[in-house]
Order: sequence, then C-alpha cells, then structure tokens
Amino acid sequence: MLYDTDTIERIIPFLSNHDECVFYGDSYRLFDTPEDCFIKTYPETITKDFFLTNTLGHQSCFIHHKLFKRHGPYRTDFKIVSDKEKWLKLISAKEKFYHIPFACSKFRMNGVSRNKTPELKKEKFKLLTQYFSQEQLYNSNEPYLKDIFGQASPCN
Repeated sequence: MLYDTDTIERIIPFLSNHDECVFYGDSYRLFDTPEDCFIKTYPETITKDFFLTNTLGHQSCFIHHKLFKRHGPYRTDFKIVSDKEKWLKLISAKEKFYHIPFACSKFRMNGVSRNKTPELKKEKFKLLTQYFSQEQLYNSNEPYLKDIFGQASPCN
C-alpha cells in the first residue's frame, strides 16, 4: 500500500531524472502493536555486501523495464527470496541503484519471508552461496548468517 496519498506525485521526479536503473524508497513497517511500527530508512548508497545481511522492501522499489529485458524476470525457483535474488543479480551486474529518501509504502511484517521456516532457510542458503564467498558466509559474526551457515567454514 502507498505510504501516503501524494506518494506517486513525490516519486515521479525521481523516476523522471534517471533511465534504466533501480529506485528504492524507505518503507513503513507495520507490526501488530503501533509502538513497534517504524519507517525503515535505507542507506543512500548500497553495495552488494549490503545484501549479505539485509534486503530492500520490494513494495518501495521500482525497476526500469529495460533491466528485466536485459537480466530476465524474477526467478521462479525462489518462492520466498526472489526479490533479493533480483537485487543481487542487478547490483552484481553493476546496474545503478538510486535511493528515494522518503517512505513510499507501508506493509505488514507478517509475511512468509518473516517466518523462520526450513524452506526459507534453504532458499537463503541457496541464494547467498550463489553470490557470496564461503569465507564471507561461514566466518561472519552476524547472527543472521550463523543461523543459516553455522559457526565455521566447511573448508576449515
């Protein structure tokens, strides 16, 4: 859902100034209790490493149609993390990402990608091993990565 009634009007100037890129805006995250809700603000610049432990709120992202022609559609073998795979594919291909510095959408934080299911863990494992080195994945101190990959590299 759009963050506010004027969201589209506020986004148009950003979309008009650049061609063949990805725009990502901030997003308002809705939880069950109002005091838990907040605006997720993304960094002005993101790199591939950002996606090692983060992702973008796809509800606030806009991908130019030419990028789909160049890099293909979302991968259907990823039922839960296909959006993150698309961001990794595009940033790995050196496509440009531009930040929209305000909330563009609001969405509930109770979707399938929030539930820690075995299927989600399997997809994250498959995705991250395609885009990052074993050293980055297995030797990280990030709890998120330790949950998926364990404590130490299988090469040690």
